[in-house]
Amino acid sequence: PPPAKYCQCFSDMSVEDEKKVEENETLLDKALKPFVYRPHTCLLIGIIVQLGLAAGSYFSKSINIDDRDGVWDVHRAELTMWRKSIRALQKDFVDPLSNTTQADEEEDEGNTQFDIFYKADNVFTPAGLHEMCKLEKAVIKAANSSKPQKVISLLGMFYPDFLVYPRPDIDCAELEQSKVDSVVKTLHDGMRAQGAAFPYSMMLGRGFNETGVSNAAFFSVKYPEVFVDDVLDTVKNHFDPALAYAFRHSPWTGDAEDRHLQLGPLRVRFYHPTLWEDIMNALGVDMSFAGGAIVLVWFIMWMHTRSCFVASMGMFQIVLSLPNSAFFYRKLFMVDYFSFLHIMILYVILGIGADDVFVLMDSWRHVNAETPLEVQGRLPEKDLLRNLKVAYRRSASAVFNTSLTTSVAFMACSVSKIMPMRTMGWYAAICIIMNYLCLLLFLPSVLVIFHMRLENKRAFCPNWALRPLGVVSQAKGALQGLADSRTATSLSWVEWVMIKGYLPLMKKKYGSVPVFSLGMVLVTTIVLVQGAYFTTQLTPPTKQEEWLPSWHMGNGFVEFRTSTFSAPGHTDMFVLDFFWGVKDLDMTTFNDYFPDEYKPVVNMDNSFDLSTQEAQDAMVKFCKEMPNIACTEDSCKNSGSGKLMYPTSDKPYDCFMEDFHDWLNGSTATGANFEPKLLEFRKLGKKQCSSPVVDCNREKQIGFMDGKLRFAVVSLRTSMPDRTPFQAGVPVRNLVVDWTDKQRSLMPAPLKSLKFSAITLTRYDNGEELLSGFFQGCIIALPVCFMVLLLATMNIITSSIAVVAVSGVVVSVLGFCKSGMGYDLGMGEAIAGVIVIGYSVDYTVHLSHMYCEADHHGHKTRSSRAEFAICNMGSTVFAGAGTTAAAGIVMFACYVTFFTKMAVLITMTIFFSVLFSLGFFVGMLFLVGPEGTRGDLLACMPGHGQKSGKPKITPGVGDDSANEAADPGFRVVGGGEGDMHSEDV
Repeated sequence: PPPAKYCQCFSDMSVEDEKKVEENETLLDKALKPFVYRPHTCLLIGIIVQLGLAAGSYFSKSINIDDRDGVWDVHRAELTMWRKSIRALQKDFVDPLSNTTQADEEEDEGNTQFDIFYKADNVFTPAGLHEMCKLEKAVIKAANSSKPQKVISLLGMFYPDFLVYPRPDIDCAELEQSKVDSVVKTLHDGMRAQGAAFPYSMMLGRGFNETGVSNAAFFSVKYPEVFVDDVLDTVKNHFDPALAYAFRHSPWTGDAEDRHLQLGPLRVRFYHPTLWEDIMNALGVDMSFAGGAIVLVWFIMWMHTRSCFVASMGMFQIVLSLPNSAFFYRKLFMVDYFSFLHIMILYVILGIGADDVFVLMDSWRHVNAETPLEVQGRLPEKDLLRNLKVAYRRSASAVFNTSLTTSVAFMACSVSKIMPMRTMGWYAAICIIMNYLCLLLFLPSVLVIFHMRLENKRAFCPNWALRPLGVVSQAKGALQGLADSRTATSLSWVEWVMIKGYLPLMKKKYGSVPVFSLGMVLVTTIVLVQGAYFTTQLTPPTKQEEWLPSWHMGNGFVEFRTSTFSAPGHTDMFVLDFFWGVKDLDMTTFNDYFPDEYKPVVNMDNSFDLSTQEAQDAMVKFCKEMPNIACTEDSCKNSGSGKLMYPTSDKPYDCFMEDFHDWLNGSTATGANFEPKLLEFRKLGKKQCSSPVVDCNREKQIGFMDGKLRFAVVSLRTSMPDRTPFQAGVPVRNLVVDWTDKQRSLMPAPLKSLKFSAITLTRYDNGEELLSGFFQGCIIALPVCFMVLLLATMNIITSSIAVVAVSGVVVSVLGFCKSGMGYDLGMGEAIAGVIVIGYSVDYTVHLSHMYCEADHHGHKTRSSRAEFAICNMGSTVFAGAGTTAAAGIVMFACYVTFFTKMAVLITMTIFFSVLFSLGFFVGMLFLVGPEGTRGDLLACMPGHGQKSGKPKITPGVGDDSANEAADPGFRVVGGGEGDMHSEDV
């Protein structure tokens, strides 16, 4: 049968014009000749070079995962630098002259904690207390009962011997109901009398004060870390069947309803720091799904290229581009950091690399289809070189545009102050460039060998012998357009859908208006507006971010504790430290790639001095003002007091100056007498601490260096939970900043260095930077995309329509995250969003480039140019979308929620990219796409029209002969039934 006819790729040229073209393209001829005349040698060299680079990457440890502390911190943010300064002073500058030991003040060192939470309509029933006793007794025994532990439990009220040390063998028999009622009444009376200040309030359910019935209870034990495994195994084996790890399952997984497990009449959940190790444990398994993505994408490549050989070589190039790029990333650009986030780029490169292969393969196939053969077989080398040159030039230009825009989108991460995000963007850009270079230097030999030996042969175990030499027809008849072909017999199903289904619909006219194109533009415009609206509704997280499946006990822990118990424990609330004596932090020796190796150099405030009565009185006044910091935000769990301080009848802050004055018993210490007296007071340690809710460490609060007081710290226990999410915590941070600025202005000169530190507030610098980096990436990517399109197409109309389409993709994806998934714009979404920004540009760039290239092949009207773009790039777009979506779909099987969010964002980005490229962009081209020289920047240049020496062409006129006379490159394609007509050309 006759070969399939594709959209016209060649315009008629005179012999002189062809010779001139050959002279101008001598360099390209020389570059491509080895691929045609020595394809096997070129292929072997390409394989050896890529394997050599991969080996170099392996042996140079370029792809080793770096596990370093502090890489996600915004180290040059003000609050982070303040915290680093005081932490460094407290850790490294302990005066050796103090002669004190910190054994009593470091009693928690080497210990860990295990918490149990109970829930029921009424936890204080004989059966419920019986289950609580058995479980807690087993945990305490596993936590080394030979030493006293810090135990918090209500069971001491019901079983008097429970908290006695050494631990007796307690009989956990069910109690009489009357005894239970008596203890509950005692608890209720105490709660009613003292409210949130009642010592047991943190262990009683919310509403107990009003009803006398507790729906929750709490147990906690602090024990040596060496017994962690013993405690965890005891808890797992306490259940029947025992709790255990399984595929996509953790023993610390509760019911989907409330993250609790059933234990007799009670529902229980646990909390221990090792719960978060489930994330790291799952990462290895989740990353193994990348193998499934590779196989799935390879299969789609095989189906589209119709060649196992081409698909395998393409996948070989894509996979090896990762370690090869890592080699240049580490050794050439000297970026010394590589993490799991960088490995995530595999999912990006699978789609982008496959798309590059499709562009070259489809261009090659289209060009070969326009070379009529009298005898079927492989092309003679001269014709093979000509066809390869045309396909190479077209695909190199098209892929260059998409590679540049996508690389720049990732390079926009350079503005991020978070090092892993910044370096991930650099690495992704290098991977994209590496794939582009492989497209130019490796794949041409693959295509030539495929054409010479494997084309049209069976897929499995083909005969590798050379195909018979074909005979090229010397007749140059009019070429038939594929869109209206009735004889095309070798269309793939994707091409059949695009050419026989999609394109006729987009061309369908009612009068002179392509109605389906108009409808697609209207629909996608509505989608864009809707997406833009919901994008504006995106906010930073209003609750704690979840990195594990929703039913995992580690999720929502802070919200659960603060909403379930009458008064959350003070240990759940962060401590705010105010300090004096630090001027700034010297970061000149800081290495972004090794933050954990940085030895902070703190510049001290030489004017700091507490030896005067004025300075001491100012500090005491400041301490008394700390509990008055107002906070009416919901994140402040202050029981309605309207204060930032923790609600307690005890002293909520620690101020060593107050305790120092009390120790002096009315006398004063100023001038030369001050520091010796203060040093003597400092040696007393916790003996002179007056707040039971703030940890007291005098050596860290009264900083002597070289025998001189250089810094001072006072602390406030706040009412805001330590893990308060970004959206709820930032207002509190801001009010603390404002209050501190105001107090600093009131301080005497020796105390003007007032600053504050809190790890909870410092974390918000990280969240703020992730969000700003995401939006900056979007802002940078779109103008760059416009400029690249403008330079590639040299047409401002096409470029403008394309940028609107790309913008529609971005806002539609973000809007779907809010409207469809209910996501907040948290850290996970910001990281994943930056990764998929580059996806939104590829398909529109491909089509816009091909629309403008149509002009060079004799297509002058918008309809014929749009048809040319669809014929030559439509199936490529569709197949590229399929591979990228396949890579994303695999991640839905992952355990860590970051990967599932990534899967949602990738698949929806691909969906909206296809929708806006084939719907909005192509629809706009059929409606208002530029014709002739309209919107052409070159046509606006002085003398451009005179240089051509050609009369103006009037597109859309029924007299085709007039147009052909005006421009030899303009001609009607075909002439029989079903061919393009004059109104299309």
